[in-house]
Amino acid sequence: MMPLPRLFARRSLLSYLLLAAMLVVAPAAILREATAQEAEVDPKAREVLGAFGKYYAGLDGFKVKVTIALTVEQKGQKQEQEFIQNFAVEKPNKFAYALDSAQGKASIVSDGKEVSLFMSTHDKYAVEEAPPTFSELFKNPIVLGSIGFGNAGGVMVAIVSDDPAANMLGGAQKVEYGGIVELGETECHLIKATQEQFDWELWIDAGKEPLVRQFKPDLAKAFARLAKSQDQPSPFAEMKITNIVSYTDWDTAPKFDESTFVFQAPENAERVDSMMELVTGRTQEEPAPSELLGKPAPQIELELLDGGHLNLASLKGEKIVILDFWATWCGPCVRAMPIIEKVVAKYKDKGVELYAVNLQEGPDEIKTFLEANKLPDVVVALDKDAKAARDYGANAIPQTVIIGKDGTVQVVKVGLLPNLEEALSKDLDALLEGKDLAAETLAEYKANSEARAKKKGDAEDATGEKPASESADEPAQKPGE
Repeated sequence: MMPLPRLFARRSLLSYLLLAAMLVVAPAAILREATAQEAEVDPKAREVLGAFGKYYAGLDGFKVKVTIALTVEQKGQKQEQEFIQNFAVEKPNKFAYALDSAQGKASIVSDGKEVSLFMSTHDKYAVEEAPPTFSELFKNPIVLGSIGFGNAGGVMVAIVSDDPAANMLGGAQKVEYGGIVELGETECHLIKATQEQFDWELWIDAGKEPLVRQFKPDLAKAFARLAKSQDQPSPFAEMKITNIVSYTDWDTAPKFDESTFVFQAPENAERVDSMMELVTGRTQEEPAPSELLGKPAPQIELELLDGGHLNLASLKGEKIVILDFWATWCGPCVRAMPIIEKVVAKYKDKGVELYAVNLQEGPDEIKTFLEANKLPDVVVALDKDAKAARDYGANAIPQTVIIGKDGTVQVVKVGLLPNLEEALSKDLDALLEGKDLAAETLAEYKANSEARAKKKGDAEDATGEKPASESADEPAQKPGE
């Protein structure tokens, strides 16, 4: 899920630099799985990436040091930052990651049975059950976001996948071969890719082992989209941002000792129940349902991309309506849309309609995106002033809202669900059977909340005190407050 960004007039170069460090995390997730889109790939680039993919797919494990160098320059000012990441990987699911930066330290360790996360900025850690594969591990947005810091995550996710070459090509529109170039004292193949979200360059060792040596994402597109989504002049017009990710100290036949994949909690660090609680301060047990559930859907009237208007009120009593709030710059949205469109196509004859509500982007940009991703049948509604998004509480996207034929909000889902196709189909089947999903969700949440409150009360009665993580003399501060 991607929170809708706010671009402030008074932002330091360092804050822009840190924004750059996190910006490509969501598109990095696109690299995890190849898309159906056929890229225009230079034959030599395909050959090099094929050898790269075969090499990494054949490794049982590896160790590597990753150095992320970020530079922001504007009007004679220059800010530089360096981040160091160390990875140790053993298939199918043992993993050790450490981040060292001026802003803090973080570590993720999976011993194959449990995965642990520590962040020094919170001085807390969490331990959860380890997924059986890396692809499942990286579906956890907190894990993916952590290793993606500094925009190194896309390459790492690709090289531990079953098909590294296909994953690197995922989302690419055009891939060129830049020839053999010198990178320090190493000769490398240079691969250049153009994507809807961002462009990138990849240096692969031209020697016997096709090791990744450097990755350089071009953040210009991503920043331009963020600025455009806010309908205000871009603060990046006179700004130069450079992001270089270097890979050194490769060991592709490591001999791991017993301690490599053992998590050691730092002294005095507090353990919390989940990674979600560690990052947000809230428990992962169950998010509160949307305030819209069970209520009449807010009325919206929007222009459609291909002409005409969406008048939601006119569909009451006739259609089940799905509103998918999205933007072309949102990586999870890009992955979710073809899945939603595929499901809705199966239910079109049963009175289900989809409207992809785009947030504040221009018609030409949207049409280019739909053509590139082969989505000609998606009906796009233009939320030019983001009023519809505000009315529906779409503070993060993608957000999918299902409105029943009676005009009430029945389902609200935020983010890209790993089982999106199955979940959406199940919800539509239930609504077509006449079930009130909103009432069921609210009743279930109430029962679960009462059960948790009773369990917490029993624990406090037994110990005579509240757990430290539950003390709340003052409300938790939200980002930006």
